[in-house]
Amino acid sequence: MKKLDITDAEHRTRMMQLDITDAEHRTWMKRLDITDAEHRTRMMRLDITDAEHRTLIQKRRTLIQKRRALILSHTRKDRMEKQNQSVDKQLCRRETKHSMRRRCSGWDYSGRGIYMITLGVEGRRPLLGRLEGGEDDAWIKLTDLGIAVAQEIESISNYYPQIRVLCKQVMPDHVHFVLYVQEKLPVHIGKVIWGFKTGTKRVLCAGALGVPEESSKLWEDGNNDRKLWEDGNNDHKLWEEGNNDRKLWEEGNNDRKLWEEGYNDRILFHKGQLDAMIQYIYDNPRRLAIKRANPELFKIRQNIQIAGMPCMILGNRFLADYPIRSVIQCSRDLRQAEIDEKKAACMAEAANGTIHISGAISEGEKQICRALRKAGYPLIILLVEGFPPADSPIAKYYKPQGVYFEACAAGNLLLVQPDKQILERPDIVERVIPQVGRLVPHDSKRYRFVAMNIVAHDMSSDGTLTNIH
Repeated sequence: MKKLDITDAEHRTRMMQLDITDAEHRTWMKRLDITDAEHRTRMMRLDITDAEHRTLIQKRRTLIQKRRALILSHTRKDRMEKQNQSVDKQLCRRETKHSMRRRCSGWDYSGRGIYMITLGVEGRRPLLGRLEGGEDDAWIKLTDLGIAVAQEIESISNYYPQIRVLCKQVMPDHVHFVLYVQEKLPVHIGKVIWGFKTGTKRVLCAGALGVPEESSKLWEDGNNDRKLWEDGNNDHKLWEEGNNDRKLWEEGNNDRKLWEEGYNDRILFHKGQLDAMIQYIYDNPRRLAIKRANPELFKIRQNIQIAGMPCMILGNRFLADYPIRSVIQCSRDLRQAEIDEKKAACMAEAANGTIHISGAISEGEKQICRALRKAGYPLIILLVEGFPPADSPIAKYYKPQGVYFEACAAGNLLLVQPDKQILERPDIVERVIPQVGRLVPHDSKRYRFVAMNIVAHDMSSDGTLTNIH
């Protein structure tokens, strides 16, 4: 202090102006490893006053606080990301992505949105109900477990007030429901589905399948056969004949798995989709009745040879044997007047008994196919990728969607998916190159579209089916 030539009072005044205590001042000085004299000397060299020094200190303090806040925010963000990754890992363990499961890349599944969720019963066992009525008045009579599942769907809003259940449909071996997320969720939508599954498992373990609650038994006492449905309905037996064990779960298996791994989600993006979703869900019993009444029209057939090409087919297979066939092919550059002219020509051909083949690729082709379908004329549609893989567990339960389902049920549609290797066949490649050039990749849409039209012409000239089984 003597070296600085200031009194204690002056030093105290300056420290008060700096808004620091003796302890803080001394701590800073020790950290800097300088004495009071050295500190004062540096200030004199810098030619700054106490006020300017105080301003500099305050700016530095503000900068340090901002840096700390930034570091803290990054730390919190990292922590949240780790938590989300942990949740995702749990969901991945429980909700594996099936080949037909839809996940929208980049979509925030905790944000606002409308989702149609589909869950299948493990092994597609008809545990939740049975179909009643015919095609015009089909409905599902729920089992006790089916009723409990329906109640669990409605209770989702109790656990997540941000979610509103817009509609639901419990089918014998699967469920559909539409969730409207009105506000951002604290968790991923997959966590909501996992909670629903956990709730139904809790009901299951409580005795909804017959033990221990007497009122919730699926089978009456003394029914040693343990059939889920009445005699005579061989289509809906849960266990095959000769299976003396006939237990739904093995002894000691407390897991009692009810649902398949994963779930299917479809997100509403466009106006009008919600009504279509709800109509699709409520129409499920009728479509199931149609499918059961016409099993041959909804069976995927493998390795069917059409014009020497192996294909997968679904629908009315006899359409391919019809002798008069014509290909619908429209350039993307056609004007609407030209499309309308071609449409009228195709309608006239169909009225005279012609079966039309198309990949329904360009806008003109889609318009013509739509007009033929609405008029009730038969069609053969070529698919690049439309059916689930042959070894997929859902291949047995696949059915075309929307208008294709109705056309298939009426016997007016045959869906054909040529083997992928067909588009790479040398004779096909040589015929595609003049139209698209040699530089177009074989996996590009342009190449595949042209190749599909060439395949359609081959099937039109020689489309008799063989190897039907």
